[in-house]
Order: sequence, then structure tokens, then C-alpha cells
Amino acid sequence: MHSLRFPTRFLVVGMVVVLLGTLAGPAQARDERVTFTKWFSPGFPNMLGFVDDEPVGSFNGQVLDLVPTPDNRFILLEAQYNVTSGNPSRSFSAVIAGEQSVQSGKAVLTGSVVSGPRTGEPVNVQFTQRTDCPGAPKGVCFQGTIRIGDAATEND
Repeated sequence: MHSLRFPTRFLVVGMVVVLLGTLAGPAQARDERVTFTKWFSPGFPNMLGFVDDEPVGSFNGQVLDLVPTPDNRFILLEAQYNVTSGNPSRSFSAVIAGEQSVQSGKAVLTGSVVSGPRTGEPVNVQFTQRTDCPGAPKGVCFQGTIRIGDAATEND
């Protein structure tokens, strides 16, 4: 049986390290979280807001459908969210659907990225309705997190 010589072993180990680094890199890049603050502007169904430390306007969207459940405990929602970042690789549009509790104001929606570099990846959105959000006009506002890729399967 032929054994690998010393320099050949280093070459094989080096190739394995590079390969593992390449495989691990995309998985980390796929795990993304974006925080947001939004409100209706100029009014329902149009939304305006900001993400992370980006300026107002970096978040916009539209409620596509809104239906209260027969018992009025939940609101079934469908929406499109658009995130425009200073870093184009973080800009995307997503279509999401889910429900918001009328009592708590908390919502969970899921869907997928429909445009941008991450098209097709899963999205999970969680937000809470509030009456005062830093950086938002006075009145009803919403704060939450958008998770994309592997992070979309996690919950708060």
C-alpha cells in the first residue's frame, strides 16, 4: 500500500479546508435578520418605514389582503415587503402571509423572497403593533424582524 508523502498530505488537508470553508460560507450568508419599523403612509394599505440603521424609505410595502377571522380574534394578512438597502446584496422584495392577534398585536407571517439576490429563499416575519415607535410618526406603528434563508425557520 502506498502512503501519502508529507507535502502531498498538506496539499490534501489544504484542499479539504478550502472546500469546507466554501461550503460553510454560503450557509452563514444565508442566515440573515433585518429589523424594521413601519407605519401606514399615506394611509392603508401602503406602508413606509426603515430597516436596521437605514433611512426612512428603506422599507415600503403594501397589504395585499386583510380578513378578520369569524371570531375576530385574528386578522389574516397577505403583504408585500420591499427592502432597499445601501448594500444592494441586502435589497429584496418578499410576499408573505399569516396572522396577527387582535388582542396582543403580535403577528407571524411566512413566505418567500420574490425579487433580489435571494429570490426563492424562505422568509419569516414577526412584528408587534404599537402606538409609539422611535423614528416613526405618532400613532399606530409596527416593529419586528424579517428572517431570510436558514434564519426563517427560527422563532423569537
